[in-house]
Amino acid sequence: MGKELLSWYGNLLLAHNKRPLDINTLYHLSKASLQSSWKEDGLEYIKRAIEIVTPDDSTMIRLYERLVECYLRVRKDDPYERIENMKKLYALNKDYTLFYEIGHIYERETKDEANAYHYYKKYMDMITKNGKLLVDSNGNRTNKGQGLTREAR
Repeated sequence: MGKELLSWYGNLLLAHNKRPLDINTLYHLSKASLQSSWKEDGLEYIKRAIEIVTPDDSTMIRLYERLVECYLRVRKDDPYERIENMKKLYALNKDYTLFYEIGHIYERETKDEANAYHYYKKYMDMITKNGKLLVDSNGNRTNKGQGLTREAR
C-alpha cells in the first residue's frame, strides 16, 4: 500500500474513532479498505453505514403514523396524500383496518366509488372467509386464517 493511501486510511480510522456513526467516514473507510489488504474490513464498514442509515420497521411505522395524522390535521383538503401514506404504512405494519379507512376516504372525500369499493372489499376479504367473519376463540374479530367463523352481517 502506498504511503499516501496508508496516511489517508490512518486519518479515516482516527476520524472513525472520534465519530463512529459518521456515514461519510464509514463510506470512505470502506472505499480505502477495498484498495488495501483490509478488504473484509471494507465490507464491514459499508454494512455498518447502511445499518445506521436504514431505520428499523418500528421507527418507520411510528413516522408514517405521525405523517398520516399530520395530513389529517393540517391538510384535510389533500386526501390523496393521506391515502398514499396510509398505503406505505400498511406495507410496514400490515394493519388491514387501513383498507377500511382508505375506502372511507375514497367514498366520502374523493367520491371515487370504484376505489372505495376496491378498498372496502380488501378489508372485507381480510376479516371474512367464505362470507363468514373470522373470530378467535374469545369471539373477537381476527384476520388470522386459523380463526373460527360465524356468519357475516
